[in-house]
Amino acid sequence: MPPNATDSERAHVIPGQLRSAREAMALSVAEAAASLRVSGDELRGWESGISRPSIEQLWAMSELYARDVGYSLQTTPPPPRHISFRLAHARSLRDLSAEARRALVQFQELCRAAAELEALLGLPRPRLEKAPPSLAPDALAQRQRQRLGLGTGPIENLRGVLENEGLQVFEVPAPQGEFAGFSWWYGDSVPCVLVNARDPAGRRTFTLAHEYGHLLRQDQASLCDPEARLPEERFTNRFAACLLMPEHDLIAQCDRYHITPTTFSLDGVARLARRYHVSVEAMARRLEEVGRVPRGGADALIRELSTRRPYYPRPAIPRWRRQVGHTYADHAIRAYSQGLISLSRLAQYLGVNVSKAFEIVGAPPVRAAK
Repeated sequence: MPPNATDSERAHVIPGQLRSAREAMALSVAEAAASLRVSGDELRGWESGISRPSIEQLWAMSELYARDVGYSLQTTPPPPRHISFRLAHARSLRDLSAEARRALVQFQELCRAAAELEALLGLPRPRLEKAPPSLAPDALAQRQRQRLGLGTGPIENLRGVLENEGLQVFEVPAPQGEFAGFSWWYGDSVPCVLVNARDPAGRRTFTLAHEYGHLLRQDQASLCDPEARLPEERFTNRFAACLLMPEHDLIAQCDRYHITPTTFSLDGVARLARRYHVSVEAMARRLEEVGRVPRGGADALIRELSTRRPYYPRPAIPRWRRQVGHTYADHAIRAYSQGLISLSRLAQYLGVNVSKAFEIVGAPPVRAAK
C-alpha cells in the first residue's frame, strides 16, 4: 500500500492476516503491542476488524512481522498451524531465536511470491508424486532416480532437477545450529523447501534431499536438523543418502580411489564427497553403511575433520540468485519483461535494490507495467 493511500484503501486491510503474521513470529499480543507502542486492546481491535491501523502503524507491523505490506491486503494461505519440530533443542517457534523466526517468515513470503508469479504468467502447476506408504527408503530413492532420469551416478544439480518437478526451493540464511531445513505445502498445492543458506554446500544438498523425502511422504510441515538423528528422521535421512550416493556406483568409486576398511583416509573420503556434492560427514556415514569404512570409522573421520577441513570449491553464483533459485528468478524476470510487474516489484521479488534489479535485466520491459 503506498504512503498516500486513502481511507477506502486502508479498509481493505484484512484483520486475519494481521493476526496470522503476528503468530508466525511467535509474538503474543502483549509483546507485539509493546513493540508497536500501542495497547493490547488496540492491537486486538485491528486483528478482529473492529478498528483499523493507520498507514504508519501498518508499516510498523510490516517491519515487526518481517512481511511485505501487501500480505495484509489480500487473503493468502495461512502459515502452517502445526509444525513438526524434528530438532534436538526446540519444540515450538518460541524456542527459536528471533533471527531464525524471521528466516522462516522470509521463506513463507518467498513461497507467496512464487505462487503470485506462477499466476501472473499463467503457468501450470506440476503435481508431485506421492510415495507409496509401504515403500522402504532405499526403494523410494531408486524409484525417484529412475523416474527423474538421474542414472546411477552423482546428481550434478539436484536443486534444478527438483525445481523442474515443481518444487520451490529457497536458501535463506538462519543461525547455524538452529535448523537445517523446513518443508511445507503452500496453499496445499505448492511444495516448498527452505534450506539454511549458512550451512556448507554439501550439507545444503543433503538437507534438500532430506526435505524432498518429507514432501514425497506427504509429512506435515517439518523443521528439521538431519544431524539430530531423531527416530522420525531415519526414513528421510536414509532416503537422502541412497538418492545422493547410490550404493553400486559408490562402491565402484571406492575401488577407483582405493577406499577400503583398512586404507580409507580423510582426503579420499573428501574427494568422494566432492564428487557426489555432499558433506564429508554424510559421505563418511554412508561409507560406513556400505562397509567401506569400519564401524566407528565415520566418527573418527568427523573428529579429524574438526581439526583439518579439506578444500570444497564454491560455485560462483550471485547471492540473490542462490537464495531464490534459477526458476523463480527466471519467472520474475520474465514477468517484468512482459510488462506484468514494475522494476520496483521485480527488485522486491528478487530481494535486491532497484539499481541492482535494473542491472540484472539491463533493459526496460516490452510494454508498460500494469
